[in-house]
Amino acid sequence: MAEYAKSPVDNIITVTSIATVFRKDLRNKFCGFDCHDFPEIFYMVEGKGRTVINGTLHHLDAGQIIIYAPNSPHESGTGGIAEIISFETATPFPEQYCDRVITLTGSQRLLLHQIIEQARPMFEKRIGVKGMVLKSHIDPYAVQNTKNKLELFLLDIIRPGKQCLHDRINNITDYMMENIHRMLTLQEMAHALGMSVSSLKRLVQEAYGKSPVKYFTELKIEEAKRLIMHSPMNMTEIAEKLGYSSVHYFSRTFKQKTGKTPSEYKNAFG
Repeated sequence: MAEYAKSPVDNIITVTSIATVFRKDLRNKFCGFDCHDFPEIFYMVEGKGRTVINGTLHHLDAGQIIIYAPNSPHESGTGGIAEIISFETATPFPEQYCDRVITLTGSQRLLLHQIIEQARPMFEKRIGVKGMVLKSHIDPYAVQNTKNKLELFLLDIIRPGKQCLHDRINNITDYMMENIHRMLTLQEMAHALGMSVSSLKRLVQEAYGKSPVKYFTELKIEEAKRLIMHSPMNMTEIAEKLGYSSVHYFSRTFKQKTGKTPSEYKNAFG
């Protein structure tokens, strides 16, 4: 029997554990210093924030992250609303991506927010234990899904020389996120992005397996989830902010995508 050729697959980034994952309102708060032997992502979701690393002050705007290096003394962060996730990898995380401000693309922001929203309900603090631990009876498939998404996010951050196609896809997501408050047509998107409607449809279909309009709707729903859970706005205000003509249209679309009305979603996960 002829022997099959088998090509080894390199593991550039392998996440072996998650230490903490949480969301924090840091407005008008002073946070102390911390230091640990694993990397930590500090993501500014809303507003402006700051952190001090090894005595150096760093300012962050919404959509920016800092990955604290292992054993790097740092302030926990102040100002704005932040999401934090810390992790260990099988091999040391590349130092050149640590302790500096990184501006995320629209697709990276969406993926990181999804990772943290998916992971937060899985972990809890326990008395006498530093960090966080998995809750009992958590679906192991969901845990691995979160781990895989985190690896994809980290790979995207450290990937050298992003290809032109990758940049164009990120530009599409960035444009949609910047116009999340509007109802965009295919023609508007294509014109603003400097491409034909057919090219836009092909790129989004190849990247995400769906049409640009469906992808834009999914971005709106993800933003709606964030606003429902973490803003003081009511459903009518959220619908208006996302460009829906009525709260009924918004609620119907939200239920089609999530299986729950906005109010049911808030009651289930709030």
